Amino acid sequence: CILIDVLVLYFPGSCVETVIGLYGETIEVPCNNGNNKPDGLIFTKWKYVKDDGSPGDLLVKQAQKDEATVSATDGYKSRVSIAANSSLLIARGSLADQRVFTCMVVSLTNLEEHSVEVKVHKKPSAPVIKNNAKELENGKLTQLGECVVENANPPADLIWMKNDQPLVDDGKTIIITSTITKDPVTGLSSTSSRLQYTARKEDVESQFTCKAKHEMGPDQVSEPETFPIHYPTEKVSLQVVSQSPIREGDDVTLKCQADGNPPPTSFNFNIKGKKVTVTDKDVYTLTGVTRVDSGIYKCSLLDNDVMESTQFVTVSCEWMNIKIILSLGIPKITSLTKHRSNDGKHKVLTCEAEGSPKPDVQWSVNGTNDEMSYVNGKATYKLTVVPSKNLTVSCFVTNKLGEDTKEISVFSQKNEDGTEQAKVIVGVVVGLLVAAALVGLTYWLYIKKTRQGSWKTGEKETGTSEESKKLEENNHKADV
Repeated sequence: CILIDVLVLYFPGSCVETVIGLYGETIEVPCNNGNNKPDGLIFTKWKYVKDDGSPGDLLVKQAQKDEATVSATDGYKSRVSIAANSSLLIARGSLADQRVFTCMVVSLTNLEEHSVEVKVHKKPSAPVIKNNAKELENGKLTQLGECVVENANPPADLIWMKNDQPLVDDGKTIIITSTITKDPVTGLSSTSSRLQYTARKEDVESQFTCKAKHEMGPDQVSEPETFPIHYPTEKVSLQVVSQSPIREGDDVTLKCQADGNPPPTSFNFNIKGKKVTVTDKDVYTLTGVTRVDSGIYKCSLLDNDVMESTQFVTVSCEWMNIKIILSLGIPKITSLTKHRSNDGKHKVLTCEAEGSPKPDVQWSVNGTNDEMSYVNGKATYKLTVVPSKNLTVSCFVTNKLGEDTKEISVFSQKNEDGTEQAKVIVGVVVGLLVAAALVGLTYWLYIKKTRQGSWKTGEKETGTSEESKKLEENNHKADV
């Protein structure tokens, strides 16, 4: 059984047919497309053009004989035969068979020649991506890999793909370089294509493939390849890992994370103002927490203290248990007070608030901002005012996480002085009333004691005549 693969092509305006055979298979070269049995046929002869341009005989088939006589003395001697329809059969087709073959038909009345050009095609091997980059760096042009297909004729074309979309060489962010080499023995071609690619962060999930296009079709696609993308950290995040409620003596873990790739493995923790460096891990544990552990906690990169994340942790007592309240630093006014200035002419308002990041303050009245401090998540704001009338003053604090407000009543200096005077008058009146009451009580006790003495001596209830006179005199003075 002989496997024959052949494709006959006709080019307009050309008297030479073209046949495409497959590499390694038997090539059939037709003689006048099968119309080669004229009356009075004597023989059919096949010949070819050698590499140096000279003619060479292959075989002759006499019309009266069943077998053909092979006249070739080179490599074709063992590879050529003739079919029943007078076609030339060439076994184990190779690129050396790409030449012109001629069929000569001789009859009693005519001699005809029919030339055929043979081309040999071979489908390339499946494309393979090799010499892959270990990783790609964000924004940096890097050789991603090399795509290779081998043993093709004609040479295959290679197309780089990302997520099934072709990549186009722009000379800057994408550079594709292709080369073709021929095997010196077989003459088959291998194509390689190198891709230089400028990666982006989103390429971390991109799939890169290589497609081989060839005349023998269909297209072949390599196995997809993915690449780790390295990019620097742009954001740090601090998390407080805990269960709620946390009882006094429990442990609380602070976990620092960064969005870089590869992610950092060591961090600086700011534990209430104290810098602690941890290596080869991203956590720091607070053991046996108490209310004293309340405050601001931060973490940052080892080489960049500016890139940090903050958490405000408050430890409060509830039902005799210790509970850690975690917040994102929403501002909360803890105190709003007032007092007179040292010279007595102004009022100084003090607003204290907690929050992170540092809250901004707004007062509902105009005044002089004396001072402001922000320590361990606690902000203190002072405002000096000279109220001309009684006021209700509001302190309003806000940051990107929320807001809080509180009010306090402030009296004008005049009204406050009048109030003080009224307090003095009321005090004097109350003092006089108390004194009068004490005098009356003393006199009553005296009378009571005197009468008890009279009863003891057996005198009448009304007393002696001398005591009666004194009593009448006193009553008369009291009336006056």
